[in-house]
Formats: sequence, structure tokens, C-alpha cells
Amino acid sequence: LSDKMIYTFVITKNYYNLYSQKIDEDFNKNINLVRKYTSTNSYGNITKNDFKNYTAASYSIYKKVLQPIESLVRWNHLIIIPDEQLNLISFETLIDKPVTSTEINYSKLPYLIYEHPISYSYSATILYSGYSNSLSSSENKMLAFAPNYNNVSTSLNRGNLSNLKNTKEETSKIGSLMNGKIVQDNLATKNNFLSMAKDYNILHLAMHAVLDDTNPMYSKLVFTQNQQNNEDAMLNTADIYNMQINSKLVVLSACNTGNGTMRKGEGVMSLARAFFYAGCPSVVMTLWSVEDKASSELMYNFYKYLSQGNSKDKAMQLAKIDYLQNNPPSKTHPFYWAGYVAIGDDSPLYSETTHKVSYAYLLLIAGVGVGITAPIVTNRRLKRKFLRKLRALRHFLFP
Repeated sequence: LSDKMIYTFVITKNYYNLYSQKIDEDFNKNINLVRKYTSTNSYGNITKNDFKNYTAASYSIYKKVLQPIESLVRWNHLIIIPDEQLNLISFETLIDKPVTSTEINYSKLPYLIYEHPISYSYSATILYSGYSNSLSSSENKMLAFAPNYNNVSTSLNRGNLSNLKNTKEETSKIGSLMNGKIVQDNLATKNNFLSMAKDYNILHLAMHAVLDDTNPMYSKLVFTQNQQNNEDAMLNTADIYNMQINSKLVVLSACNTGNGTMRKGEGVMSLARAFFYAGCPSVVMTLWSVEDKASSELMYNFYKYLSQGNSKDKAMQLAKIDYLQNNPPSKTHPFYWAGYVAIGDDSPLYSETTHKVSYAYLLLIAGVGVGITAPIVTNRRLKRKFLRKLRALRHFLFP
């Protein structure tokens, strides 16, 4: 993204190309408008004119960035590597059709999330240097932390931190679903996390985060303050860089964990990025301050679909669609559901256990249709294995 041009590199399994388009100052204005609109928690004051401006800006960005390649990417998983200000928006909230209705109803908008599972990466190098398609095999599936802030002093956090009402419920529910280890309240200290973190496939941290825009290395996750030994409750970004994370997935269920200083050619320097450098190939992060109760619902559904063998981006897509379809219009503003995004390796963590719907591959042999039916699998490794067998059969029949 430059001042006057946007260059889009498109890479699919069988195709690659480069598209270039001229942009004007309205393009960056639309990015800022979409960012401001989706991340605001003052949605109760939004007027019909605000709503109209948002949908127009969102559709305008879609037309520039994705509409030129629509036929190539339709129905595919999208891995988006954004540049500059494009890092600031949730692509799932882009609208792929013009909106003519004047009714303010967020649940009925034609969001891109309905069309694609979407994940992100800081760069292709980071994405594939940590890529792993192996399924999780450790018995220690998940470690989930939910601190309390009864004893966190103002000197530590530049202001009082309130307890998050739904984090205990969030970690308890997903811990039960995933057969995980749940650490809450006074036990959810930084030292306990550091001693336990290396032994689990998934780390789920439901807590406060403190963003430092001036020095991103001092952005921090806030654990329970241990009053007995005056243990530091803050885990800085710089500390995470020096850790060795063996987990396949880290979920940062805290505010602004994907935000930070923008560095040209590097993207956003954030808490989430630190976990990549510490060795984790996949992170779920937040693009803005997220709402506590909506986060709990969204995260439970994310793990539900993840445990069924879905890829991480597909599990996130299904969780967001569930949220949009099962909440009243007043709770479907993008602020509630679009802040969580999956970044990095999007492969499944677990083998397929449900979704035993069947579909058929059809071979035409001497004018006779022969149906080959197999369980549908969202697990990519198993699907590739089935397709290899299908190609071998085709080669045997048509040498």
C-alpha cells in the first residue's frame, strides 16, 4: 500500500498474479472510518447516516482489495497478509454487496465472513517458517488462566483494573469442553503461568492487557498480584520474546492484543507477535477492546468447532456466524464479534470427530456414472489422502 497505489499479490494452489490499482485519499479515509466504526463501543449513538457511511466505506474497500480477484478466491480459505493501515481492520466485516436498506441492522449485512474462513499473517516468511500440519497428540490439551484483580495496585497498572465478570465462566466452560487445566483467581499468577506454559498444546489467557503505544515492548498481560511475596503481576512483551513456547495455539482473550506500533515493512509490533517469536505458530488475538460477555460466547463456540476437527480459521468463521445468528440485532454490531482474529498457521489441531455428512466424487466410466462416496472431512490432511487415492484410482482406470 503506497500513497497512490495498492498492489495485490494473489497466490492460489494453481495460480499467482499481481494486480495494481490507483487509490486516492478516500481509500485511507475509508479504512479509518471502518476501523473507527467497528471498534467503537458507543454503538448506541450511531445514526442512520453513520450506518450508511460505514456500509459505503466497507463496500468501497472490498471493491478495491478483493472484488478484482473475486472469481479466483470465492469459497476458498483466505490468508490475508495486510500492509500498513490495512492491518487495522477486520476483513471479515467488509461488505461484498452494496447496501440499500436504511434500517440499522448489523446481523443482516452481507459480511465477507459468510463467504470465507479468514486468517492473517504478518508475512509469508513468518507464516511458513512456523507452519505445522500435524495433529495435536499431547494429553495436556489446554491451559487456561483467568486472574482476579483484587490486589493489583495502581502503581502497577496506571489505574485500577476491574475484575472481568465473565472470564471465570469462559475458562470453566472451555476447560470442560477441552478437558483442560483451569487456573483462576489467586492461583493465576505470572510465575505459575511461566512454570506451566511449556507443557500444553493450547494456552488460553482471559485477562486484562495494557497497551503501550510508545514502547510496544512494554505492553503487558496482567496476572493476579501475589501479595505474599509481592510477585510482579505483569508479563511484558519483551519477556514473551525470551520465552520458549511449545504450544500449537495461543489464544489472547484480552483487549488490544493485536494492537501496537506500526513499523514500515514489518507490520504491527504487538503482544500477539511476541508469541510467534517465542515459538508458537498460531495465535488468536484482538484488534480492539473486546466485550466480556460476547467474548465468552464466541470463545466457547470457537473451541467447540476446533475440537470437531475444523481448521482454526473455519472454527472462527463458524463461531462468528453462530454469534450473528443467535443474538438480537442490538448485540450484533461488529464491535461484539469481529475483534477476534486468527493469525498464523490455520491447520486443524484435532482429527475429525463429527460432521459425518457425506458427499460424492463422480467418475464417468464408459458413459456410466460411478459414485464414490466418503465422509466429508474438514481436516485437510485426511482430505488430501482421500484425493490421492481417488487420483490413483483414476490413473488405474485411465492409464
